Amino acid sequence: MEINWKDLIHFKWFKRLYFLYIFGFVVSLRPTTPFHYEFLLSNKNFSENDVQENILPVWFYSTSVQLLPVYFLMEYLKFNPFIIISCLTGLVATCLFIWTESWSEMQVAQAFYGSMSAAEVAYYVSIYSHSDHSNFQRLTSYVRAAPLAGKIISSLLAQLFISQNWLSYKELHYFTFASFILSIFLTIVLPPVVYKKSEKPSNLTSVFTNLKKAYPNKYVVKWSLWSILTICGYHQVSVYVQPLWKTLQKKNDISAYNGFLDGTYAVFALFGTICGGYARFDWKYNGDLILTMTSLVEAFMLLFMSQIEQVVLNCIFYVIFGFLYHFVMTIVCGEIAKFLQEDCFGLVFGFIALGGSVLSSAMVCLFNDKVGLRLDSEYLFMAYGYYHLSVSILFIIIGLSYWFAKHTYQ
Repeated sequence: MEINWKDLIHFKWFKRLYFLYIFGFVVSLRPTTPFHYEFLLSNKNFSENDVQENILPVWFYSTSVQLLPVYFLMEYLKFNPFIIISCLTGLVATCLFIWTESWSEMQVAQAFYGSMSAAEVAYYVSIYSHSDHSNFQRLTSYVRAAPLAGKIISSLLAQLFISQNWLSYKELHYFTFASFILSIFLTIVLPPVVYKKSEKPSNLTSVFTNLKKAYPNKYVVKWSLWSILTICGYHQVSVYVQPLWKTLQKKNDISAYNGFLDGTYAVFALFGTICGGYARFDWKYNGDLILTMTSLVEAFMLLFMSQIEQVVLNCIFYVIFGFLYHFVMTIVCGEIAKFLQEDCFGLVFGFIALGGSVLSSAMVCLFNDKVGLRLDSEYLFMAYGYYHLSVSILFIIIGLSYWFAKHTYQ
């Protein structure tokens, strides 16, 4: 009996999609995330300088180093093994945060969180395998929306538990622990990617060949460059916004409302992600303007955050920053995927993640690490604002170059 590969792949992929959405939601039920900085200060009794200069940077460095093997192996091993690894390493990190105390052990825990972040790239990339190119923008929206939905619920619940003194920062980690346990179970039952009979998984020798196939397209190069630069800035802001909030809370003599702030951010980020999945414009024609304006507005939001001492206004600017990032990044990822062959998804998106992570590590070393400038939170966000302003200027130059080249040859 001949196998109908088309029907088999359609059924398996339909089933896999919804397992991925459920997984993305469950694995993001981590109420510890909004209060990670507070936890290290209060429960572990580290100084702010120790946390900002010696502990938090480890996550950036670990992610960069471990993304390299993930990048080369993802197209060979495919996606499920890395999704499982992301859960296992996240579980190990959570255990270390709960049951260890020393400064060096916290660094090891951060390193395992870096492993989780490096491996979870597979979750976002696997959505594109064996799907119609016309659906990529919508699928990108769904796969990015699921973790944000989990973040909303876990952040708001964390705020409730902390505000009512029902749980401590340490006790929140038990919920994160349970989330990773359930996520591991989901990865075990996650249907594997089904290949057509004629398809063979990529081998290591084909990595550079496939990458060369993807990047002759100037459109892919341009949007990939913007993604790398913007992901770098996003990682910086998302990690070091908690020290900024801590500074503002001290100045205004108020309690920590990180869960509420993070939950509000996630609500608007989710809205931006859904809007990005259904937005219909000629992105190829208007892309330069969109990228430039996004980076420009993000730059002003970060510059305002560096100057405004009111927590509510600061949160509003942060929410606008998050909405724009998730709205445009959803579009960008879908647009890039439309121009790629099936054997290039992991390579291109892995390359983007690797590039953004390496650049982010360089910025952490320059601005935050004890060997760098060691900027205070306000000056740090000013630097982030000028960084995004530089990105917008770069894409103004790129857009004008394309425009002049086009009209010169005409």
